[in-house]
Amino acid sequence: MRKTLCTFFISSLVLVAFLFVAYTKRERVSFKDVVAVKYDEYAHNQNVDKAIRVMKDGKWGVAKKKNGELLLDMKYDFVDNFYEGYAIIKENDLYGAIDEDFNIVVNPIWTYMSPFHLGYSIVTAKNGKSGVIDVNGKIIIKPLYYDYISPFDDNFVARARNFKDNKEVAIDLKGNIVKDFSVK
Repeated sequence: MRKTLCTFFISSLVLVAFLFVAYTKRERVSFKDVVAVKYDEYAHNQNVDKAIRVMKDGKWGVAKKKNGELLLDMKYDFVDNFYEGYAIIKENDLYGAIDEDFNIVVNPIWTYMSPFHLGYSIVTAKNGKSGVIDVNGKIIIKPLYYDYISPFDDNFVARARNFKDNKEVAIDLKGNIVKDFSVK
């Protein structure tokens, strides 16, 4: 009886151990597994918990983190991280921006576009000149004269350069020269 009881107890322990191992090693489908099947590459979005940037066949989009379902079509050359609620997109070598609801807020018409900072982005037009737009795509400083504009500081002043005229200045959001750094 004692031997039978020990055999039953050991058999029960083995069965419980087997079931535990089978349960813990069961097939679990994680987001990584879903993404690995659906997409060639993925990158986490900073500041946006519900979505992840995904790439397939060289084109980027945005998918739900939970299940990999597309939120933004995979037609972009690149989708950047979200900063201040907006992400830069690149389509056909031109830059624009989307908001956190994945709506296009700035059409991709710029040859360069910086991430938004204090609600403004530095853009470069097809003529090679830099300007400034707001989060709605409204042109604040027309891209006509400056070859380079730095991001604005907390006082909304930026450094701007025109290489042809050898001019370097500090400008405000209206394009007014606040200080001239040019050597005369």
